[in-house]
Amino acid sequence: MDREAPGCRRMLIATLIITGLMMGCLVITTLGIDGMCVADIGPRMPIYPGATVISERHSMLRPYGMGETVIILYSADNPQLVTGWYGRTVGGALRENLSKGITRQFGGTNWTVTRAEDGTGSQIILYSKCAT
Repeated sequence: MDREAPGCRRMLIATLIITGLMMGCLVITTLGIDGMCVADIGPRMPIYPGATVISERHSMLRPYGMGETVIILYSADNPQLVTGWYGRTVGGALRENLSKGITRQFGGTNWTVTRAEDGTGSQIILYSKCAT
């Protein structure tokens, strides 16, 4: 008769427990980093008031989280007005961080405002990349 080697069952259980702990650590780390990305990038990439979301794409769990995010917006306002708003709003968030002694930026961001394709209003492109 085939008999199970002594300790084989304990080794299997220990292996499963260690594997479960490793997976749990990976999930917790991923969610933590994703949360840090959103907390850092969100205030620096606000949605323009009254703008319509044309498209939104993110490569990982959620917008402004880990990976890349691209959001394209439309506003009926002219590009100069929208650009000024983003300059003041994003610049204000950066100045506020500096006044608190926060000099790090966890993720990279960029925003672009151009005249909309129909010739009226503005097309706004928000881009962020974090922890990739």
